[in-house]
Amino acid sequence: MESDLALLYEDIVKCKGIGRCYGKATGRIDPVVFPAKPTMRKMVVTEQAGEPKEKLMERIRGRAFSKNGTPSRLDGLLDGRFFDGIEDGTIYWTHFIKCPGKIKTAPKGCEIDACANWLLREIEAIGPDVVIAVPQAGKFLLRKSRWEKNWFDYFWMQVESVVKGEAMQYVRLNQARIVVLCHPSGRSNLPRLNEKVKPLLDC
Repeated sequence: MESDLALLYEDIVKCKGIGRCYGKATGRIDPVVFPAKPTMRKMVVTEQAGEPKEKLMERIRGRAFSKNGTPSRLDGLLDGRFFDGIEDGTIYWTHFIKCPGKIKTAPKGCEIDACANWLLREIEAIGPDVVIAVPQAGKFLLRKSRWEKNWFDYFWMQVESVVKGEAMQYVRLNQARIVVLCHPSGRSNLPRLNEKVKPLLDC
């Protein structure tokens, strides 16, 4: 299995761009991917890296992220285990858009879902118990799992299951249960709602 994960890692690193992906659209192809291990039972999928992989690893080791930035918010939601999990091989952190940058400033016609097949391969290869995804990735995964409603309907179903103390009827992909979050950065007040689904984030 580790050899399969190593091959997937190399495939993503060597990616030359897919369709009208962000990297090809901007002329800066530099996929951000971290090595995966069979021990990684939890996968966290954020929208897009803001920096190259080496810089992100420096920040992870130094816990040097803005307190309102997505990684710090995720660390809080996971009770301080996000950064530790990345380093100790229990959490796999990946991005829906693999090349670093800001999708909102991408050239017209950029395909947001162009890297999505990489995400499907990561889920298949790692076989996590749970995939925690921000809206863009969450929408894609729910569609692939034949969820026919809006992603926010699924989010509220998660909230209601916690509030009512009922078992969550998860959408699953490759046996992994899908948990969708509001975007956890400080862009709006929506991240506060993520606190409602904290009990669902543990394996």
